[in-house]
Amino acid sequence: MSDFNINSFIEKHNHKGMVLGLDNIKKILDYLGNPQDGLKVIHIAGTNGKGSVGTFLTSILSHGGYVVGRFVSPAVVMYNEIIQFSYVDSNCGFIVDYIDNDDLDRYFNVIHKAELEVLGNNQCLTMFEAETVAAFMAFVDRKCDIVILETGLGGRLDATNVVDGTICEVLTTISYDHMHILGDTLDKIAEEKCGIIKNNSVVVSAPQDDTVRRIIEQYAIKNNSELHFIKEDDIEYKCFLPDKTEFVFEGNEYMNRLIGKHQIINASVAIKTVKQLNNRGFLIDENSIHSGLSVSEWKGRMSIVSKDPLIIVDGAHNEDAALRLKECLSLYFTDYKFIFVVGAFADKATDRIMEIMAPMAECIYTFQTNNVRALDSHILARQGENYCKEVVALNDANEALFNAIEKINSINVDKKAIICFGSLSFVSDIYRYFD
Repeated sequence: MSDFNINSFIEKHNHKGMVLGLDNIKKILDYLGNPQDGLKVIHIAGTNGKGSVGTFLTSILSHGGYVVGRFVSPAVVMYNEIIQFSYVDSNCGFIVDYIDNDDLDRYFNVIHKAELEVLGNNQCLTMFEAETVAAFMAFVDRKCDIVILETGLGGRLDATNVVDGTICEVLTTISYDHMHILGDTLDKIAEEKCGIIKNNSVVVSAPQDDTVRRIIEQYAIKNNSELHFIKEDDIEYKCFLPDKTEFVFEGNEYMNRLIGKHQIINASVAIKTVKQLNNRGFLIDENSIHSGLSVSEWKGRMSIVSKDPLIIVDGAHNEDAALRLKECLSLYFTDYKFIFVVGAFADKATDRIMEIMAPMAECIYTFQTNNVRALDSHILARQGENYCKEVVALNDANEALFNAIEKINSINVDKKAIICFGSLSFVSDIYRYFD
């Protein structure tokens, strides 16, 4: 009988906190036979858009006949989301399975024993490192044809960067975030993200700031890697509706259901990536691209969780994401009255987020969760008061949503909505309210 306890394992590894660096995880993976070496990996880094690009790629590749493993962080609704397996079944249904608890327990037990052998009693991996190792083992066991691997933070020293060979690296939009860790300039942040670029590989990038573009070009040249930038001139915007967005990219017309002009750019990044995979032996036809885009769903990204009243959830947790959220609301919900429900981490630029978003709201309810990184709801409320006449600090998501629904029902207009946004872990509180 094993004395391994998964809850104790998670608590111990969470207590380790966040430590960037690859030494410990490389030692554990080497002890376990380096399961990552046999995987065909698409590695994604960036500030915003990693999850959306990963969602599009997963769906397209699954519709192309491949079994796709995906590692994402953080989870939005349930913890098991971090390790996913996707495919299209015999009835042409798109299936997304999450890793089950028994497998998580088994992989973490293996990692626990490896840590005792390699690191000793007094050391362990971070939780994110342990999850990364578990994901590699799971993808091997499930015989995944291709793996979508998203960095957790940065790139160069991120635990996912232990993969030596990748079939493609994808860079989503790079902007300011985690400055206390990645650097206080855009140059430094971009250099950390570009750390995932490998020798003789292919890189696909979203449109970037001139500074970021220059650094990506330098890293691609240094690593003798083929580089493809998405050009906004190659995108034609056709239709913006709450239930679909239509666009033309490089001469072909597409439709996706993720709301936002920026999601068209993310979809274009995915399409460009797939085209490069076709040049390297994969077979994904245009029908698979169309089918994959049309059914893609990604929780917490302008997701409608209620229609009466209209409630939308979005993980806008930094300046760039807030600007995109503002653009979405202006583009898709013209002349609407908005009530905001907001929660965020203390290490985010919440004053700037409030400066961008708060003027759009009739009323704002701030809340916090039981997380050591959470920003006090009263501090967040004071930041919002500079731009909105009615801001109320509350204790948790349930209380904030209850008050927001009462408030929206008192507004006597047809065009009105509650917008819940902030750090993704706070977004999960909103989903739990509806569950």
